Amino acid sequence: MITPADEELIEFVRHYISLSKGMRFDEKRRFWDEEEPQPILAPEEAPSPLVGWAAIDGYWAASRQSMSSLRTLCFDFHVNPLSPNLAVVAFKQRWIAQLSGSGPLAAAPLAATVRSTWVLRRRPAGWRILCIVEAHVDGIQYFRSLYAARAQESARCS
Repeated sequence: MITPADEELIEFVRHYISLSKGMRFDEKRRFWDEEEPQPILAPEEAPSPLVGWAAIDGYWAASRQSMSSLRTLCFDFHVNPLSPNLAVVAFKQRWIAQLSGSGPLAAAPLAATVRSTWVLRRRPAGWRILCIVEAHVDGIQYFRSLYAARAQESARCS
């Protein structure tokens, strides 16, 4: 059962996620805890977690260069308040990106659904992000979803 306190956290996440459209990374940074010296962002496509502001800002700058558009949806929320000022929010996230350039990967949008787990700290100004970890669904489920999407596309073309 979602409580009003859970809804506050879910709305915070939804607002942050909505900034993906237009790749508004500067606005996203305001949702992070600026007082945290070692924030962690572990995007599903990164080989290692990004630790610290320089790494996160560098990732966002590279993302801005490599994509021409990005949209993200979030759903299936689970909230675990650890204390009055600390919480974990887990959910699924569906991203759809158009890569920049003219290579084969830029020919059509890319998309995936990932699991996302966030650690949030309440500050006087409101909730702030300490850590985001994204992970693919397991490989078998991932490939099944790719085959299902291809089958749906083939059916539309027939």
